[in-house]
Amino acid sequence: MILKRFPVWIFLLVCGFALPALAQNTSYQVIFSSDRNSPGLWQLYVMEADGSNPRRLLTGDGGDSGAVIAPNGQEIAFTRRDALGKSQVVVLNLANGRTLFTVTGNNPSWSPDGSQLVYAGLDGVTNPELYIISASGFNNRQFTENPARDVTPAWSPRGDLIAFKSNRDGETALYVVRPDGTEVRQLVTVAPDQFPPVWSPDGSQLAVSRIVEDGRRALHLVNASTGESRRLLEIPYDMFAPAYTPNGRSLVFVMIQNQQPDIYQLNLATSEISQLTDSPAWDWQPRTTTALGG
Repeated sequence: MILKRFPVWIFLLVCGFALPALAQNTSYQVIFSSDRNSPGLWQLYVMEADGSNPRRLLTGDGGDSGAVIAPNGQEIAFTRRDALGKSQVVVLNLANGRTLFTVTGNNPSWSPDGSQLVYAGLDGVTNPELYIISASGFNNRQFTENPARDVTPAWSPRGDLIAFKSNRDGETALYVVRPDGTEVRQLVTVAPDQFPPVWSPDGSQLAVSRIVEDGRRALHLVNASTGESRRLLEIPYDMFAPAYTPNGRSLVFVMIQNQQPDIYQLNLATSEISQLTDSPAWDWQPRTTTALGG
């Protein structure tokens, strides 16, 4: 168990944050991408909520990231990139590892009922657009059409909205849209990186990274209705790729210190941080799940 007490707590205390003991929720697991097995070769790992027992989730040649498990707990979808940078969405059966289907694209996200996936694909050769495909790999349809880049979709827990990033108004911003492509609405500018926004379990907020004054990324919560944004931590490190824990009380995220990215957990009630990974490799793009046992 890692659970390091992070030195920025001194900074948080100066800023007036209260720091009672962090109540650990160990009823979920964290899936993440890492090259700890071979530098530059990204593979999927899973660990317990406290950072213990990290192990390979899947066998394979690597290039894997952004894993999301279906609501029924039986399938996993993720992005696989080859040596040339071409990406595919891969959907596997978790029990036997059998590939159910692949489709050119990246950043898959399940619908709440598990019947469909949204992902970013290419309209033609270079223009990213958003697509929805059935969980069986059929009925693939494009539902955004814009000369800008529409990327990193995330389906809301309520099923009525899909959040995504786009530069359709110049700067990279967070948008929401109906699954039929209607009622596109801009919320707030965000960091122009490859990591999708993440919905809170109740569908009221989105966790994202935004660029702050010193050029670093900082964690923010964005109200999905109003677009109001609230910064979570005033600390001088690059922080990105947040994901909610299943109970909505914490975020797991990546923070870089001394050019080393590791995965941390932030208690949203207390602003207390715990370090979950401590590896010389790159550990990033965490996601949480309750489907893998504990």
